Amino acid sequence: MKTYEAEILTAMQACRAAFTENVVAEASSQPPIPGLPDIPPEAIEQFINGFFAFVEEALRDGSRDARAFYLSTAVPAIRDTGISAKIMVGGSVRTILRMSLQIAARVSVENRPAAERWLGDFFGDFIGDVAAVWSAPHG
Repeated sequence: MKTYEAEILTAMQACRAAFTENVVAEASSQPPIPGLPDIPPEAIEQFINGFFAFVEEALRDGSRDARAFYLSTAVPAIRDTGISAKIMVGGSVRTILRMSLQIAARVSVENRPAAERWLGDFFGDFIGDVAAVWSAPHG
């Protein structure tokens, strides 16, 4: 594991609980989106924890098993609720940006550019995968 990857992992572990709690609290305080199902706080928490789990897995050993599982289960389940791609992608990007900013702020100054690049590349690729799942035929 490269030094900046270890720092990203440490930063994620340090901010995971508070980040998740804040996102769940904020989402719970917002009015429901008209015409869409209300998403319970537990589902939002599971969604955020999934983000952390597949990023941590990639950092630890380069594996994509948790990410593949997330893309094959969570993303289709969210899609099938009737949420539009715009809402899903917009929400994912907001979460990714906030998470990345908090993580990068905890990485040493000398390793921050590499960490930011890794996070940007990783999450950019992930959003591409989300778009592929969203546009795939489903029944």
